[in-house]
Amino acid sequence: MLGLLSSVVAPDVPPVQDFKHHWDSFLHYYATKQHTELKSEPIEATKLTFHLNKMLKLLMEEQSSALSSHQLTPSMEFLLHHNVLDILVTLCQADSPPGIRPYIFNVFIFLLEKTKYAILPETSCHQPMRRLVLVCTLTKASPTESQEIKFITMLCGKIKRKPDLVHIFLDSSVKDNFVTPNSFDTSRQSSGRVSRDSQTVNLVNIERLAINVKDALASLHNKHLLAAALLNYLDSADYLLSCSAMESLLLVSGMESDLAAQALVTGSPFMPVLLSRLVTFYTSIPSTVDPARLEEILVNWVQVHHYHSQEMEDPTFQGRTELLAFFSFLDFLDHLIRVSHSFAAQSLATEIKEQFFERHLETRLLSDSLEESELLLGLAFTSQTWLHIKSDKLAHSFSVWLLGEEISDRPMLPTHPLKNKLVSLCTQPGILGLEAVRMFDVLLSSPCPYILDRLVTVHMETRGYHMSSSNPEAIINSWSDVEDEREKLENVSEEPKRSTRSVTPSRTLAPSNIHRLVNCWLYLVPDQLRLDEVRGSGYDQYVADASKQVETVAKECSSFDWPREATCGWEKSETSSSDSRIEADPSRQWSEGMFLSTILAQLAKCLDSDYDSNLQLTSVLSKLAQLPHPHLHEYLLNPTIPLAPGVRSLYTVLKEVLGKAVARSDSISHFPLKMLGCRRRMLGDQNSTSKEMECQPEEQVLLEAILVLDEFCKELAA
Repeated sequence: MLGLLSSVVAPDVPPVQDFKHHWDSFLHYYATKQHTELKSEPIEATKLTFHLNKMLKLLMEEQSSALSSHQLTPSMEFLLHHNVLDILVTLCQADSPPGIRPYIFNVFIFLLEKTKYAILPETSCHQPMRRLVLVCTLTKASPTESQEIKFITMLCGKIKRKPDLVHIFLDSSVKDNFVTPNSFDTSRQSSGRVSRDSQTVNLVNIERLAINVKDALASLHNKHLLAAALLNYLDSADYLLSCSAMESLLLVSGMESDLAAQALVTGSPFMPVLLSRLVTFYTSIPSTVDPARLEEILVNWVQVHHYHSQEMEDPTFQGRTELLAFFSFLDFLDHLIRVSHSFAAQSLATEIKEQFFERHLETRLLSDSLEESELLLGLAFTSQTWLHIKSDKLAHSFSVWLLGEEISDRPMLPTHPLKNKLVSLCTQPGILGLEAVRMFDVLLSSPCPYILDRLVTVHMETRGYHMSSSNPEAIINSWSDVEDEREKLENVSEEPKRSTRSVTPSRTLAPSNIHRLVNCWLYLVPDQLRLDEVRGSGYDQYVADASKQVETVAKECSSFDWPREATCGWEKSETSSSDSRIEADPSRQWSEGMFLSTILAQLAKCLDSDYDSNLQLTSVLSKLAQLPHPHLHEYLLNPTIPLAPGVRSLYTVLKEVLGKAVARSDSISHFPLKMLGCRRRMLGDQNSTSKEMECQPEEQVLLEAILVLDEFCKELAA
């Protein structure tokens, strides 16, 4: 009975009334304090956080009793339509009283994380949200950094689920009246509740704070607010916060909106900040870094922190920390280009080419005043940079920078200075030539059509090396075309099988006369240059290795727009006029190209080169031979094709070199014994050599070259 009476005399107050009461109490603090007090009294000395927490608790209570999660509760409606969020953002930026900023960020985080009602689509919250994101761009390393990045990360998560919401944050224009007292309808009468004193809350102090806020925000001119805020945390001292910002930046840049991509590139510090950070990392690397140790740095930006652990520290590696920072950030930029909108990705790739490759990396390669150590470091940087590039657009920019826009280097076309310099370095004696060849070896280790076109494949497309390119009667001598004629005869009465032709192996890459071709390579080295062993010893191991290598390379090249078979250019269309044939266009006549010509020329001189240089040279040729390009494969690996007049091939070059080796071996006494001793020393056996096995330095160079060529022929056969 008493409970019933109490409910009649003092009925339960609706949660929205309590909500308004706590908000009025919150505002009352600012109405009763002097401006100086608002800047001096700490938040702990007030009850402001108590009122904020109560308001959030009331929101949750209403939400739990709501019939639907999509229902707009009275308290939430008051929050959205009575400028509560706007005032909180103003106080957050002004940090008044001192220490309130993290609590206000927590309010916004709570609204995004805990409330079931989706507030972001509500237009009344757009301006406060935009302003709070702008607040995050004003200062670096603020005490509320963790709350700020959590708030922005949650916004990015909401936008990922509803991409259209990104347009809320694509302009920083702020209306003049966004924080004036007249815009705040905070009177008790307007809220439907009778005031005890029938007076509105005085917001003069908040207006005074708001004027300062407006001045600060007016200095920002960003059209992509989220990106501008996230870029502010890339150099955070807190590694986890920095990673969170980078992950959110990946999400923001990957939005499919053309307008967002345009704003990201042209209306935010996206490009300048990223490029400045990359260049800063690069210029901080000490010039005393050992170029030989750069190949140890192959990192992923997400896992790079593992390399900074105490267990992996290496005090002998000078500049290791700076190298890790540079290459990990380069890996992040590559990841960013892979996932970004095509416009943003292309813009960033072009900017990296112009601002970093051309202005910084190129100076280590092209300057005439460079010492050998600087040049070696430039080659090492180029190699490791390529190994960290996985995105198609950045790979293209890198290729254009390194090897030129033109994919062909025929005489009538303008030359590319950097490409000329790098290829010419391959002919240098000693470590410089070795490292230049190694750089090209690294480029070929990750097959890329942009690189391969500019180095070799574009010169193969006319099949000008083949006799049939100028002599149609000789066409039947091609391994591909012999197979083609045979298959035509076999399939005359088997029309249904034609539907499966697309999945049959390439006849160029897998001809029926394969054993004849293998024997050509296995028997290329004359008996005089061999030890007393079974011919082709160790070949089985090469076959096992080659099987894995070729399969891997084939998968990597599966998306390349290469032909299936090696055919002549003029064969493709029977109706094509004679003017379109190779003979009618001198620019399409056979040319090895600058790179392949240099490599074959170096191979021709390998008997006078050191062991390491020869090993690196054969590694480059081996990688070229593994590529599933039918013309290149035929040119390098088929010794039986008829070559056009004046054309050399890998087989003819090796045959000539081995002929010279036979002539030189005649002048070496105890040649077989010295050959055996050389092999043992190369295998690490330094003690089991007799006096007859000892040889002069020039003899050692010749013997090592012969051993390299012997093994190389087995590898080519495999």
